[in-house]
Amino acid sequence: KEIAYYLEWSDRNKSLATPEALAQVASFKETPPSGEPIALRQRQYPVFNDGIAIQFPTHWETLNPPEKPRFVFGDAKNSVDVWKWEADGTVKLLVGQGFDKVEPRAGDVVKTPFADFKDGVWRVVFTRALQTDNTEQDVQFTTGKYIPTAFFAWDGHNGDHGLKMSLSTWYYTILLPPTPREAYIYPVFAAVFVIGLQFWVASKFKKGSKK
Repeated sequence: KEIAYYLEWSDRNKSLATPEALAQVASFKETPPSGEPIALRQRQYPVFNDGIAIQFPTHWETLNPPEKPRFVFGDAKNSVDVWKWEADGTVKLLVGQGFDKVEPRAGDVVKTPFADFKDGVWRVVFTRALQTDNTEQDVQFTTGKYIPTAFFAWDGHNGDHGLKMSLSTWYYTILLPPTPREAYIYPVFAAVFVIGLQFWVASKFKKGSKK
């Protein structure tokens, strides 16, 4: 069984990294030494890939509510499992133990079977099996549980790269258990029984009227 996330967000431009951007790491200070406004410097940044990511506590089941990892890539105590898609079609798996300790890791368990940009909107679908063999690094999904979930977005045309991004607070993923087959079968039997009972009562009434 698999889980799927359908993500949709607005972006005025479809951005793909330029050679200049790939060779440059975007970094800036809150107050540039030159005194130039940050907005002015941002307009001079090269274009990077648009991107979107989903973040989960790697071992959410060991957390005592309302405890959660730090929402910017976790912390040393509580690591996070990050799935990142970029506009060039790449999918990266990352493990985060703090904003300054985010590392790529091996694995191809996460797929993006659909990604499209149209009319200023990105639409991307992530899929993954509910359970994997790599329990040390892959988040494991269980039905009926609240799993903390956060999202990150990168606008490459705005110079977003690395820690320069838009981010959400923690939300929750909850998978409802599948509806039992009996829930569909019993109503049918009940309907047949009621209809049969009505015919039986009607036939008895007609016989009584003839006497």
